[in-house]
Amino acid sequence: MSKYNHQQSIPIESIPKDEIARAIKEWAEGDEAVERLLWACYNNNVKTNGSHVGARPYITFADNSDFDAISTLLETTMKIKGSQILITANAGNPFGGKDWYKPNIGIGFNVEYQDEADEIFNKLSNNLENKNNTGVANKFIDLYNFFNGKGSNLVFRFRHRDDDSCVFYVESGPIDDKRFKYYDQLIKENSFETSNSEMTVYDSRRHEWKIESNNLDDIITKINIFVDNFTSKFSYPAPSSEDEVLGFNELADFKRKTLSKEEFDLWLMKKEKEIMNRYNERKEKESQK
Repeated sequence: MSKYNHQQSIPIESIPKDEIARAIKEWAEGDEAVERLLWACYNNNVKTNGSHVGARPYITFADNSDFDAISTLLETTMKIKGSQILITANAGNPFGGKDWYKPNIGIGFNVEYQDEADEIFNKLSNNLENKNNTGVANKFIDLYNFFNGKGSNLVFRFRHRDDDSCVFYVESGPIDDKRFKYYDQLIKENSFETSNSEMTVYDSRRHEWKIESNNLDDIITKINIFVDNFTSKFSYPAPSSEDEVLGFNELADFKRKTLSKEEFDLWLMKKEKEIMNRYNERKEKESQK
């Protein structure tokens, strides 16, 4: 494990300038196309905070980046088959690094081989370096900025499938019935239908809605209309008590905001120990079968 390439996300702005070259080199893992993209991001004020090189690569961006530059990357991504855009305005895994609670935007690609991935990375670098941006992805930025800090427990996901069809999801983490009914009515006003994923089957408190199209321009139009309508009407307040918080990540974020740093660190340490104990017990039972 290298100094900068390990399990936890590292905000690039937290790295001393004289260490940036080393960090980018380690993150790229010897892939010149990835290294070029990371440098293009750095030089255009796109602050990365996570990436994966290899099969199904991804890269995530921090919220204090240049949003015009990120919009360029999103526009490039959404035109590529097998791509994904993930808008997360909520807290993430509290064990995922010091900035775990900050929102981010991520892009990913369903490719298996390095030459396929490198072609995509070079396309992203070219468009970012040349500022090739028509603004068609700006509504993703609007959506991200609107929900930043609102405690909605919503995630927005766009996929351009390998068969050239496109789908846009609105996904919720665990939420109570009252919040679900509000979301369900507001989202379905925009022709979304209920969707089921492995996560929603696993936990009935999670929910998912989607719109689909076989035409990229058509779904972009639908997304633009949805974002304008949804953000103009949305007014559901963030949770004000622990009783309204059902998911672990959201509970951790609530605790972070309401406890002192010392109290929160102790709480999180206790939770981590409980999780590890349950994991070890499960592994022991499996080994005895």
